[in-house]
Amino acid sequence: MIIVMKSGCPQQEIELLFTELCRWSVVPEVSVGKDKVAIILVGDTTEIDTQQVQNLSPFIEQVLRINKPLKRASLEFRYGETSPLAKSVKL
Repeated sequence: MIIVMKSGCPQQEIELLFTELCRWSVVPEVSVGKDKVAIILVGDTTEIDTQQVQNLSPFIEQVLRINKPLKRASLEFRYGETSPLAKSVKL
């Protein structure tokens, strides 16, 4: 799940939201971009209601549920080609 914060969101609001999210059974990671801040929730978010997250702060612009885990590792993302690392690992 990704939480996109509104432009101009105060740092204190991000810290409060981060503290609240740490109480849930997920690990929040903050990604600061040029114009926006995103908080990525790592872990099982299937039981978390996106509207509940949206209601945590008026500075939340959007809450996005990620439907496909491990996008970069997927064959779809790699156009059907396996990773060079996977080719070098022999089980």
